[in-house]
Amino acid sequence: MSNGAQLRVFPQPVLEACHKAANEIYADLSNTNPHFKNLYESLVPYRNDAYAWLQVAELGFDSFQIRMRART
Repeated sequence: MSNGAQLRVFPQPVLEACHKAANEIYADLSNTNPHFKNLYESLVPYRNDAYAWLQVAELGFDSFQIRMRART
């Protein structure tokens, strides 16, 4: 990277803590805000379906692009 910057993944414990904190916020908001609860309850099934699609379509394509870049 330019100027010595390095890209790194977040450590697993950090990702898990963020995931837990976000879900706690969503639960609190759902308990106090009926509009948020309605929105969130409609989002979750869509998000679950989208994850499956992203693993098949986007992850596969991203992996392909990285392999092709290594060839050039």
